[in-house]
Amino acid sequence: MMEASYQSVLNNGHLYGFIMPSPVTTTPPSADTLCAYVLREDGIHQFTFKASVPGAIDAWMEQVSGIYAHVTADDTLLFLIDLRESGTLPIAYTFQKARIWLKTLHVHPNVRLAMLHNDEVLISLITTFMDALRLGHLKTATFRRAQAQAAIDWLLQA
Repeated sequence: MMEASYQSVLNNGHLYGFIMPSPVTTTPPSADTLCAYVLREDGIHQFTFKASVPGAIDAWMEQVSGIYAHVTADDTLLFLIDLRESGTLPIAYTFQKARIWLKTLHVHPNVRLAMLHNDEVLISLITTFMDALRLGHLKTATFRRAQAQAAIDWLLQA
């Protein structure tokens, strides 16, 4: 990535300005800066999305794959997806990656997934689409920004 700096030149008594790029080193974002993961004491896997970018989806899928590596069909997974900081995720990319990932699974445990969001209309469309997939092992619910405790309560009623 290049950062621009302003330079000026005096030419025949006129001041001209131009932008000259200067090199800047940047560090690519880590998985935690895109999607933070915490296994809470109550057994809830909490994912807090920090940015609405494909890399955040990739980080989340990697974390979920690690969780699925240790479950059986008799387990119940509790997922809290917090979209309050990131906003709605890239929908097409998310479903494309999820569809591919689902085909790789050998085990389909029961999953309760609660989404915390900023009162976004797209979230209800996403939930409708997920329900249309008719994944019998997946139950979803959405909760508005201030309903974090309600989301946790819903997850724990499993």
